[in-house]
Amino acid sequence: MVVTKVENVVCLYRDYASFPSPVSARITSISDKTTHVSAVWSQRDLERKENVKFSKTYFVPGEGAKDVISTAPQEIKNEIWNELSPSGKLKAIVRDAKTKKGDEKQFVEIWDDNHKLKTVDVTAIDKHGKIYEAGGFGSLTWSLSEEKLLYTAEMKPARTASYFDTITVTGNETSEVIQGDEFVFRESWGEQMIKCSHPVLCVLDWKTSDIMVLEGIPDDLSPGQAVWAPGDQAVAFVGWCHDPWRLGLTYCVQRKSHLYLLDLGGKSCKKLSADNWACRSPRNSPDHSKLIYLQVKTAFTHYQCSRLVMFDWKTQKNTVVVDIVNSNKDKVFQGLFLIQLPSRCWCADSKRVLLDSFTRSNKFVYVVNLESKEVTALPGEEAQGDWVVHDVLGNKVIAQYSSLDTPPYLVMGDIPPAGQESSIKWNKLSQSVKLSEITWKIIKFNPAHDNENEKFPDVDYEGILVLPTGSKQEALPLVVFPHGGPHTCFSSGFALYFSLLARCGFAVLLVNYRGSVGFGQDGIVSLVGNIGKQDVQDVQSATLHVLKSDFLDKEKVVVMGGSHGGFLTTHLIGHYPGFYKAAVARNPVTNLVAMLGSSDIPDWIYVECGYEFDFVNLPNPDMYKTFWSKSPIRYIDQVKTPTMIMLGAEDKRVPPKQGEEYYRALKARNIPARLLVYPEDCHPIIKMDSESDAFVNIIRWFSDHL
Repeated sequence: MVVTKVENVVCLYRDYASFPSPVSARITSISDKTTHVSAVWSQRDLERKENVKFSKTYFVPGEGAKDVISTAPQEIKNEIWNELSPSGKLKAIVRDAKTKKGDEKQFVEIWDDNHKLKTVDVTAIDKHGKIYEAGGFGSLTWSLSEEKLLYTAEMKPARTASYFDTITVTGNETSEVIQGDEFVFRESWGEQMIKCSHPVLCVLDWKTSDIMVLEGIPDDLSPGQAVWAPGDQAVAFVGWCHDPWRLGLTYCVQRKSHLYLLDLGGKSCKKLSADNWACRSPRNSPDHSKLIYLQVKTAFTHYQCSRLVMFDWKTQKNTVVVDIVNSNKDKVFQGLFLIQLPSRCWCADSKRVLLDSFTRSNKFVYVVNLESKEVTALPGEEAQGDWVVHDVLGNKVIAQYSSLDTPPYLVMGDIPPAGQESSIKWNKLSQSVKLSEITWKIIKFNPAHDNENEKFPDVDYEGILVLPTGSKQEALPLVVFPHGGPHTCFSSGFALYFSLLARCGFAVLLVNYRGSVGFGQDGIVSLVGNIGKQDVQDVQSATLHVLKSDFLDKEKVVVMGGSHGGFLTTHLIGHYPGFYKAAVARNPVTNLVAMLGSSDIPDWIYVECGYEFDFVNLPNPDMYKTFWSKSPIRYIDQVKTPTMIMLGAEDKRVPPKQGEEYYRALKARNIPARLLVYPEDCHPIIKMDSESDAFVNIIRWFSDHL
């Protein structure tokens, strides 16, 4: 039975939202008797309307002992980053703070095991803007000497003033005041990075509090993800080209970028990686002889199969260790599908690395042997699920496991010798909970005969069916849920909305249509030029397939999705009038023509529609015709489904006008419609008050129209 009362939905939401999720976990020390692990967790606090973070330390006894001991949770406030030194004896913390007047400040703190050694007020030193957080351009790396920290920050903005201001310069001010530039447009790197314009690399000598902004980097590059080169006399970094203008970087690994080496003495800067490949995630080996990084093809889809490249510091040569996998249909490994490598991923022998990657509708841990180039899946306690590597130190690995009926928990394993990795045993560090109210299974789909792709006949796809247990008395309503992207996927890991929808009495079909990551590069390429057709037909075919089951109510089918999932939602209700009894579209793409000049990733439209993107060329009439033909709003006159639209007012990826236009078109045709706009929220609608409000409104909307 579907839960319809708001108070009951709220109660269930509170219950499921209380499950914490690991943010990071690091091995801080290893001895014969005990391994220490420090973890940071995140948990929703509905009363405070924010995600709170707390730390826990785990003491893992050596072989023969049984119980893992952990400390009580301790909330972390205003900490945006922390990093252990190579020896593990020091920790650097970047902390945000506010003065009594409300001015924002940043500090770098240095701690040892006993106390704080130093606090550096980087705001007062005034060499740069805010230090970047992890992800994107972010980096925070200790030198081998443990005397310096390398990090990424926003370039210090120029001082501007009106032509009519009187400028007074004191003896302490060295920066020039530019009159008439106070309203000059300052480009950002797009969605969720609107405060990132021009990053710079900085080195802090924490003992003297001296900060050096590194020079010698070409002006047309935005540097980030920096690491020290052997000897601490140079740094390697990823440089993203930002000319002629910046495109959105969040979720987009294909942006034109290369690996560079900057000599701190001579200020020379040379390119280390190959052209026409975008780079990310450089990671030094423990013996500092090698560096690995990920590469993808530029000027293509935003997320795709990566290759793993190794750079030898001595020979200065690159070697492709794991190449792009086009098709590997009947094998476990489908290629490398991951946004970034773990910050520490090397085994002690400097010959193997551990990482996690999407594999069809799961995420597995893999060990890559850099000498033999073999890729081996590490088995877990569960045959299916979602595994994430958090840290590798020596021959120990910290990982996270979850599934749709199991909230995430941490495990530790001892990495066996090369060739024996499949014998790894996992030791639970944190508590695991099994949600008996939910069950799920993965279903494999082969495209229908009239929906085959002649160029890629071997590409199939999957869906994950999530069900409430103990509800066989009556047929269940079905929520069809295609993912966004389109090149991402739903893994079988724990996700609040999916499990809660099932707990509220719905069956949920998560569709990984062709084009999803984890199915080889051929799966990605198969969708290019075919959006609005192949993906729509895949979702509908999957829906019809599962509706053959007796436990599903064929007259109570609803659909929801966000971003490209919203694109598919609005396509489905237009292509199949009346089939779906209600729809929810979150920040949906509805009109590709109108989106061209307003999204932070206009190249997405060109590429997904089968065209090459060029900064200079404008679309011709044939392109406009194609963009319109693939837009959901083209089918608005066929829509009969009551539709609720949810928008993040600060969305730079899919501008809110996309949803507003579709909402007005529905209203003009007397189709029941509702529009919710969440101020200060962005593309994924993830702020605490937005996320919780949205879920309750989704249940209400579906219940009202079934």
